[in-house]
This record gives sequence, C-alpha cells and structure tokens, in this order.
Amino acid sequence: LCERAMAALFLSLSIVVAAWRPLSFGGTPRVAPKVLAHKMMASWSAADMAVQAVQLPDALETLVDEKTPRAPTQKMWSALLDVYPSEEQALAAVQRNPSVLLPYLNCPTNVLGTKQVLLDFFGPEEALVIMEKNPGILACNPAALATAKVDDIRRAASLVEFVDDIPTPLRWAIPVGLFGGAAALVGNRLVECYGGVCR
Repeated sequence: LCERAMAALFLSLSIVVAAWRPLSFGGTPRVAPKVLAHKMMASWSAADMAVQAVQLPDALETLVDEKTPRAPTQKMWSALLDVYPSEEQALAAVQRNPSVLLPYLNCPTNVLGTKQVLLDFFGPEEALVIMEKNPGILACNPAALATAKVDDIRRAASLVEFVDDIPTPLRWAIPVGLFGGAAALVGNRLVECYGGVCR
C-alpha cells in the first residue's frame, strides 16, 4: 500500500512538472539541460550496461550537457530507438520529455520493459499512441506499471498531452493547484514510477 501511495505521488508530481519543467529541447530552449549528472546516477543493472550504445544525433548531442556521461546516454538513445518505429519518433519523444534520455533519471530496462507492458495492455497501435502522448511513461518501473489499470494509463497520457500542448506563457498563468488537483485524481489510482528508479 505504501509503495502504491508513493508511486501515485510520483505521477501527480510528474504531471505538474510537465507543465512547468524547465528542460526543453524543442523550439527555443528556456533552460539548457545542464544538470549535475556526475552527482546523481540511476542504478543500472548488468542488462542495462549490456545495451549497445548508439551515437546521438546532432539535434541531441549539442543540447545534452557536457557533464552528462555520453556512454550511458547513448545506451538510453539505443533503447528509445528500439521502442519507437523511427528515429524521428524517438527524437520527438525526447524533445517532448528530455528526462527519458538522461541516464541519471532512467535506464534502458525501464524503457524496454515498459514498452512490453504497454504492448501487453494495448497492442502495438495504442501502445505507440500512449508513448507519443506521454513519453515519460518510459521512465517508469515496468513491474509497477503492470499493476496499473489500462484506463488510468490512458487518462494519464491524455492529461500529460494536454499540459504539454499548452503554450509556455499560458502554463505560467495557470495556478499550479489546478493541475495538481487533476494530477492527484489520476495519481491516486495509477502506479507510475516517474523518475526511472531501476530495480
């Protein structure tokens, strides 16, 4: 019960952060993703380390902070390429939610495992729709996501898409509590480890 409550809190916060997160690769970046990667790395398993690295495209290479270790970031990019039908769609996912690429917030087994859970729940077509609406779901713990209800996953994806599609100036004009309340309604039911805690 405690784990489910914590996971619900993660989801609630993730939806609020989706509206006001400073990281942005698309359009004109408000704040470059300069984070202290050397001070906070996710716990990677042997399976994560075994993923083949793939060179980042220029669109990402120039925007990932120099302190972010390239080898694990390239492994993250490889995992994202595996779950999206094309490089363009994988790139769009990272531009929509940069955290899925960052190795101190996520790991390849989260990405690959979550895709499999979504396939089991929805089939290939709807799974792709969910990943396009809410790329951040690829940072969740697959075992936790497997306990969620399909309607809750759909609602969360639609809410994240709604928040992301609001023009940036308008996001700042909307009270945080408004999205916080909406997020709580979804988060009370959906288990999503947004933040990519690899176990």
